[in-house]
Amino acid sequence: MKSLRRGLWDGEVGKDARGRFSCRICRRSLVARTEAEDGVERSCPDCGRAWKSRASPRWRTTGG
Repeated sequence: MKSLRRGLWDGEVGKDARGRFSCRICRRSLVARTEAEDGVERSCPDCGRAWKSRASPRWRTTGG
């Protein structure tokens, strides 16, 4: 299973104007499933591909 960042880089996953992730192959929004220790797994309901992201971000911006 690829990471969500790698899916964005490869062009398999895209973001819309509101920041939602979508599958670029099927053009459907990804469904998120939270796992306690492993992070968040996002999958496409049509093609079944899945991508994984970390539980917490490595850095945060302060907006300043």
